[in-house]
Amino acid sequence: MKLFQLKIRNYKGFSDEVVLNLYASRYALIGRNNSGKSTILNAINLLLGSKDPRYITLSESDYFDTEEDILIELTMVADDLKEIWDLPTAKKNKGIFAGKYSKEKLSAQVILTLNQKLDNSISDKFTIKFGGFPVHQKIADLRNSLSKNVIAPPIRDAKDELSASKWTAYGVLMKSILESSPRYEELSTHLTQLNTLIEEMLNEEKKQILNSSQLITFIQDIKFQLTKENKPSELLRNLELFVQENDKYFHINDTGTGTQSTIIIAILELALKHKATKSKILCIEEPELYIHPQGIRFLAQLIDKIVKDTGCQVLVSTHSPIFISTLDPRSIIRIEKNKNGSKIHQLPSNYQDVDNKIKRTLNSENAEMFFSSKVVLVEGETEQIIFNELSTNLKFDDGIEVNYFKNNCTVCSVGGKDNIGNYLDILRKYNIPTKAIVDDDFLDMKRSYSKICDDNGIDKNLDRESLRKELKNIGVYVIPEGETEDLISSQDLSEMSGKSVEEIDEIKAGEPKTSKAFERKIFNLTKPECAFEIVDFYRGKESSPFDVLIKWGIE
Repeated sequence: MKLFQLKIRNYKGFSDEVVLNLYASRYALIGRNNSGKSTILNAINLLLGSKDPRYITLSESDYFDTEEDILIELTMVADDLKEIWDLPTAKKNKGIFAGKYSKEKLSAQVILTLNQKLDNSISDKFTIKFGGFPVHQKIADLRNSLSKNVIAPPIRDAKDELSASKWTAYGVLMKSILESSPRYEELSTHLTQLNTLIEEMLNEEKKQILNSSQLITFIQDIKFQLTKENKPSELLRNLELFVQENDKYFHINDTGTGTQSTIIIAILELALKHKATKSKILCIEEPELYIHPQGIRFLAQLIDKIVKDTGCQVLVSTHSPIFISTLDPRSIIRIEKNKNGSKIHQLPSNYQDVDNKIKRTLNSENAEMFFSSKVVLVEGETEQIIFNELSTNLKFDDGIEVNYFKNNCTVCSVGGKDNIGNYLDILRKYNIPTKAIVDDDFLDMKRSYSKICDDNGIDKNLDRESLRKELKNIGVYVIPEGETEDLISSQDLSEMSGKSVEEIDEIKAGEPKTSKAFERKIFNLTKPECAFEIVDFYRGKESSPFDVLIKWGIE
C-alpha cells in the first residue's frame, strides 16, 4: 500500500487542519527549524510505526489546544489487486475493495484515523476503514500488513542506532533479514550447541545457586542461555560493527559522525531492499547532516535508487538545496510557522511545469529559493552578485538593515527572461513573497511576459509604459534605463577601468548592449568578474546606482 494523503489537526504545532498529498514516491519536507517537519514524520509513525495506535496515549504537550481533539488521518491506496487479496481481512470486504479498485484505483482506499482527546473521552481513538467500511476484527494484523514505517532520526549516533542494549528500527529490520535466511536453522542449531556448552561449563555453579535458593524459595531449576527468547536473531543485540581504514579496524563508535550516518543509511537501504521486509515507507530526517557536498549528492542518488529498487516511498526532511534540486517541484512540501500554528504549502497535483523549465533549471544554488523568506528573481549572474553583495551596505530609512542574507532573502538567477513567469508563479504558490527585476528588453518579447500577464489579469496589448507600470504593481520591475549595467555612470566606469569618459561612451555606442561592452572592451572580463569589479568599487561608498532596486526587491 502507498501513502496517498495525510491530514493533521491540533497535533503539536498544527492548529487548523492541514492536508498533505503524497501520491508520488519521493518527497522533501522543507522549512525552518521547529516549523513542523518532524511532526509530519511523527504523525505517520504514530499510525504505521511499531506501536499499536490503540495503546498510544498522547501527552498534554502533543496538543496545540488541550480543549480540542487531535486528528491524524492517513489515506492509503493499493499498488495492485494481489496486494488487496493478500490483506488479512474478510473475503467479502476484499471483494468490495477489489471491485472499487478495478473501476477507479484511487477510490479504493484504506483510511487509518487516530482521534484522541486529552481526557480520553473518545472510545474508538484508532479506527481503520477498508474500502469505506470500518474494520472491527484483526485490526492489528491489517495495520501491520498495510505498510511499515521506518524513521531515520536526525542524530544518527551509532551508540544509539546500532546499540547492543536495545532494539532500534535498524535492528528490527536486520532481524527480519536474519530470520528469513535459508541458513537460519543452521544458526539455531549452533545456538543450541553453545547454550549446551555454557550449561556444561557452569554446571557446578548452577548446583550451588539452586542449593542456596531452594532454602528460601520454591524453584525447580535454572538454566543459562545466550538470548532472552533463545532465538538466534536476538544475538543481533550484541552485534558490533567495525570499519576498516588503512589496514586497521575501528569500532563504529570511534569513526566520524559522517561515516556513522552513511553506514546506518546504507544498512537501512539493505533492509528495505530485502524481500522479507514489509517496510515500504522510509522517513529520513536531515540526511545531509555531517556529510560533505559530494556525499550529499551520492545520498540523494541512493535515495532515488532505493525508491526504484524497492517501490517504497521516501519522505526526507532537509535543509539542503541539493536534495530538492533533482525533484519534481510538486514533490516539495514547504512548512512555515506563525503564532497561529504551522501551515503546509504544496503545489496542486495538476500543476504544470511548462516545458519542465523549473525542473530543468533547478540546481543546488538556485534551489535555495524554496528555503527563503523572500526571493528576488533576476535574469543572470551580474544582478545576483551585485544585489547580494551591496545589500550588506544598505539600511532602510527606519534604520533596519537591508542585508539580503540576514533577512533570509535569496537573489535567484533564473537563466533567462522566459523563465521569470514560471518561477514567479511557483514561488507564490508556495507563499514565498517574490519580486522580479528584469532588463528593459523584457518588454520586447511578448512570450517573456505573457504568462505573467495571464496569471495576473494584465492586458498584454497595453503600450510599453503602461505595461511597465502594471508589471511593477504586481512585483516585476522592468528597468527603464535598459540593463543593470546601464545604471552605472560613464564617470564611475572611467574610475573603475582607467579609461576616459569619452572612451567609455565610444565603446558603449559601438556595442549592442552595455553588458557586452563591459565584457569585450571596458573590463575585458567575464560577467561575474565584471560584477565583482563593480561591487569592489561601490562597497566603500555611501551609495550606489543599484540602491533603489536592491531596497525595492526586499520591501
